[in-house]
Amino acid sequence: MIETTQPTYLVLDPVDRWDKDSVLEFLSPAHGGGLAVDCVPGQPTKFAESLADRLDCPVALTLDPARQTLYLLELRAACINSINLQLQNLKLKDSCSYSSKPDASRDEPCHDLEFSTLPAIGGKGRSPRQLLNPRGLATLADGSLVVTDTGNHQVKVFSAYPHALLAVWGDGKPGDGSMQFKSPWKVVADPCGLIYVADRGNGRIQRIQRDGSPRAPITGFVSPKALALRSDGMLAVLDGSDVLVFAPGKSHHIQKLEVPTGSCLAFDGDNNLYAGTSTALIYKFVPDAKDLYREAGIGVTGRDAQFLDLLWTREGQLLGVLLDRCAAKPQLLSICTCGSYSPTGTLTSETLDSGLENCTWHRIQLEADVPPGTSIEVATQTSNKEWPKDAAFQAESFSYTSANPPTSVFLTGNNPDCLVQSAPGQYLRLQVKLRSNSVRSPILRRIRIHFPRESYLQYLPAVYQEDDESRLFLERFLSIFQTTFDGFDQNIDDLWMQFDPSSVPDKWFPWLASWVALPLNPRWFNQQRKGGLTDARLALKAAGREYPRRGTPVGLQSLIKEYSGVDARLVEHFRLRRLMILSDQGAGGSGTAWVVPQAGVSPLCAGGRLWSRDYYQRLQIGVYSRIGYFRLTGEPEPGMEPLAWGANEFSVFFNCEPYQIKETRKGVAEVVEREKPAYTKANYCPVLPRLRVGVQATLGVDTRVGAFTPLLLGTTGTLGYDAILGCDPARPHLDGSLRYPAQVGVNTRLQ
Repeated sequence: MIETTQPTYLVLDPVDRWDKDSVLEFLSPAHGGGLAVDCVPGQPTKFAESLADRLDCPVALTLDPARQTLYLLELRAACINSINLQLQNLKLKDSCSYSSKPDASRDEPCHDLEFSTLPAIGGKGRSPRQLLNPRGLATLADGSLVVTDTGNHQVKVFSAYPHALLAVWGDGKPGDGSMQFKSPWKVVADPCGLIYVADRGNGRIQRIQRDGSPRAPITGFVSPKALALRSDGMLAVLDGSDVLVFAPGKSHHIQKLEVPTGSCLAFDGDNNLYAGTSTALIYKFVPDAKDLYREAGIGVTGRDAQFLDLLWTREGQLLGVLLDRCAAKPQLLSICTCGSYSPTGTLTSETLDSGLENCTWHRIQLEADVPPGTSIEVATQTSNKEWPKDAAFQAESFSYTSANPPTSVFLTGNNPDCLVQSAPGQYLRLQVKLRSNSVRSPILRRIRIHFPRESYLQYLPAVYQEDDESRLFLERFLSIFQTTFDGFDQNIDDLWMQFDPSSVPDKWFPWLASWVALPLNPRWFNQQRKGGLTDARLALKAAGREYPRRGTPVGLQSLIKEYSGVDARLVEHFRLRRLMILSDQGAGGSGTAWVVPQAGVSPLCAGGRLWSRDYYQRLQIGVYSRIGYFRLTGEPEPGMEPLAWGANEFSVFFNCEPYQIKETRKGVAEVVEREKPAYTKANYCPVLPRLRVGVQATLGVDTRVGAFTPLLLGTTGTLGYDAILGCDPARPHLDGSLRYPAQVGVNTRLQ
């Protein structure tokens, strides 16, 4: 119950707060989400031109997804053909778009296919490997093939290559016992190896395990002629003109769908059910909230033909075998699953409660795309009493004198809005009807309903509200301007969000980041951290704290971690200098020179370092003049050489794996070169996961305790130094860290 009388609004997401009998299709995120009018199949095209002369009379299709092989069962030749899809650069996908013409981005059919006939299977006859009028074909998870040998009243199981005959079910004569068949027709199998056989002559579906163990059959059919199995085990059976839907593992159907002259069935990846007919139509059924099916529409192929079989590939393509009337042989076709749109789709909301008696509902805003030629019809109905749950939304003619009439208005253009013209009432129901033009559909994403009404009319003298008819007209007229001004007010109210890293819209994020000169890393936007914020937003929130530290060792270390995800340590070279300074003031003022320890300096006895000409290797005749070792340089001045060494250089020690040194160094260098002071020079030192006393032994700087690395000559190639072999004597003591022994060609490369 809403207690406030201040203007507010309700947001209706099409996924929630809608009646369960709504008849619209949910779009995938790839299509922008939302709801659209149901899309039906159509626009068949040849799967491949090169198959036209190779196919004889295919009557069944099946796909082995693991091996990317399409199998076709030939009726007249009694054989099985295969098409290797893996070696061909096929683009098997549903390329229809909900925002453009359904066939705007269809892929061209493939012309070059690896086509072959399976050897040692088929040929007309009654021997174990021969077939007679076969009708059904299915694949098992291990690549085995199951064939219904209809003419021989048998079911035969062949292994994957080399296609050994594994089992023959049935004695070759019609029978009605267990594992006996009378004209077995279609066959399907689930991933666990349970095989369903349409035993058409016996009016039943036999269920048989992969090892030949029978399970209780499903009976009660007249003449089952097509099967389809959903990924979760739901079974659809075409019996005459009825499609019977069975829940997983059940023997009694939960729904009956009518498909006149139906001939074949197929489920797609979204659990939609397609039924082909002998008149070249494709019925589409979509699941609702109760996992029952409703008819979404009928696809038209424009052919005088009949469907022999349908198949859905995991790559998102619907294939069909279509036999044109008077044609000599069928064709293998690719069918666009979104060939056209149904004329209308209706969406009805649940009862909405304002919490205010006699509430005057104000305005409805739609977040929707309405292409030219399409429209959205919005109807409302109000009441001070809540409707029963089964009350129908009845469209009545609008009259301001009616008690509780529904009103409707047609909307066009993107993101339209309208006033609620129903009489005041605490409760409101909303009905939205999307109308397509068969080629394009409006897309509804979100609805916002404002209440109670706050009109500019209240700021005018009372005389403008005395007459009801004039008041209503003036109120609607002023709302035209109010809608525009409300948008301005909303932008001002939401302005603070543009300056908050947690709420700034993605399109404004680069603009806000530019205020603090924060470079953006694309990797940030793919990961979410605490509070649901991305790395980019966390970095922007911390930019104010990090900005004063830019160019400092601490700041660089932090930025390296943020941008490249690598732990690093910076060591400034001038801090490594330890110079000797002799004081000219001795004890008691006697003028004796003392060695005085100071910050950054050291006495000789404390390990002071004597300066060497090797620091700069400057050419000096008779002193440092060996050819190949000296350098010609004029900087720094000779007298300043001991103090200038390392003044503008630093080293970056960064953790990395032995096989990723180049990639990691590149990522670290990009950050350092961008952020370091311009006059400084960076030296990059990768820290591999090892500890070497006297060489790599400073914990936290150039040493990292980690796993051993297999031998890789040219990268980690010194035995006993930075690599080990699986037969190393230390192996028994390293089992905890050496997970995978060195194997040439597996995890060890000799270069």
